[in-house]
Amino acid sequence: MQLGIATTSTSDKDGRIKLTGIGRGRVAFVRIDGPTIESKLIWIMTHDHDTVAVPQHPNSFSLFADQPVHGCKSDIVAAPCIPVEGVVNDLDTGKPIAGATVYNALNAPYGMGRHIVEIKTDGQGRYRLTGRPNRTGYRVTVTPPKGEPYILTADYPPAVEPGKTATLNFNVKRGVFITGKVIDQATGNPMRAAIEYKTWGDNPHLKGMHPVWWIRTTSAPDGTYQLVGLPGRGLVHAKLDEHRRPQFLVGAGAENIKGHEMQGQSFVTVPERTFPGMVNTLVEVDAKADGQNVADIAIITGRTVKGKFEDPDGKPLSKVIIHGAIGVGVYTSPLPNPEFTLTAINPHAPNPYFFYQREKNLAAAVIIKGDEPDGFTVKLQHAATITGRLLGDDGQPLADTEISGAIDDHQLGLKGGWYGFFVGRTDKEGKFKINGLLPGAKLSARVNRRLFGLGAQIFEGLGFSAGEVRDFGDIKVKPAKE
Repeated sequence: MQLGIATTSTSDKDGRIKLTGIGRGRVAFVRIDGPTIESKLIWIMTHDHDTVAVPQHPNSFSLFADQPVHGCKSDIVAAPCIPVEGVVNDLDTGKPIAGATVYNALNAPYGMGRHIVEIKTDGQGRYRLTGRPNRTGYRVTVTPPKGEPYILTADYPPAVEPGKTATLNFNVKRGVFITGKVIDQATGNPMRAAIEYKTWGDNPHLKGMHPVWWIRTTSAPDGTYQLVGLPGRGLVHAKLDEHRRPQFLVGAGAENIKGHEMQGQSFVTVPERTFPGMVNTLVEVDAKADGQNVADIAIITGRTVKGKFEDPDGKPLSKVIIHGAIGVGVYTSPLPNPEFTLTAINPHAPNPYFFYQREKNLAAAVIIKGDEPDGFTVKLQHAATITGRLLGDDGQPLADTEISGAIDDHQLGLKGGWYGFFVGRTDKEGKFKINGLLPGAKLSARVNRRLFGLGAQIFEGLGFSAGEVRDFGDIKVKPAKE
């Protein structure tokens, strides 16, 4: 149980610190800061005990796992920090930016929130950031002064010896404000959502910008938001939390983006690709450098489709699993009845849904458009099965090795392929048997890429007939090069 107890103390001339008011038999989460040392986040017991460390159990979570928990009389060693100093300037004018915040995130234990070391630039845009650890995977980040539309920018300082000062200057691009409101289209009610801005790679205002930048915010309780973008064409998208996202359309608005085709499952935007299947709604904005830029975002409920399942003989079928296409966010457990209901269907961007009955090895794929009539029926067919044995370069069986299968590009309305559509694993003799291969579609399979190269294909672009069992025999697989 976490208690909201906060207390502070300053070390004496011998480096001793005394924290009071925490209580007996507790473990305190302590942050240590100093002008010349790394900022540290540690655990300290309120009783005298040797320092202990509990390994993380593979099947459960422990707040203190893999981290030392110190006794109340322990000596804590703090290494010298690497101060970072420099100047923050406007990219286009070269003028210093006063009041910008320069910060570095600290590696906080899971569940303990965000911790940073930070400093503001002075009137000449200068800063000196202390407390940064010697080894950190976090970049130094610059956020703009309040009310100024500068693009958030980040970079790593150069490597220097511990205790030495690193120099890192920033040239930050001034953009434009983009405002809007996120609403539930069906009710008009405001919605909280994560908002992000991206632009196209041919935007001339990208010239000279540092490649590491991003713009994210969250809409307020009344649905309004404000963020910074660049003049010219860009995208703003809204994403609900994991619980609400599948209840509404995902990728809504992607079909309205003109002049830029999706490559696979994404648009090629900057600073990162945009995956419509990972967000709810996208809108395009053509921002003006000297005007008011508004991009309202509607979260759309979509349509509902009800139907029933039948086996190849036309008999009602229960225990069917429904799996939405990648990004749709639908994956059900076996349904106890031969009826189903699908919500959040986008009639402007129909997606395939996949149906599988494991016990009888029956499968089907149907593109759901949202206009299906009453009594809509999905008839499952006998799925295909593949067998074989994986061997290494030395001819020895590859035991306990994962096989990942895919629907190939441009199948069932999917522009990009979908690896992970079916999976299997070899036994101790390297043998495998995988059911559930969808008949009638072009499929591929390969050995898990973490162990072997992308060329380690079992098969590519093959079709299977209903109920087919195909044995691939011995397949020799070459490990990936180091």
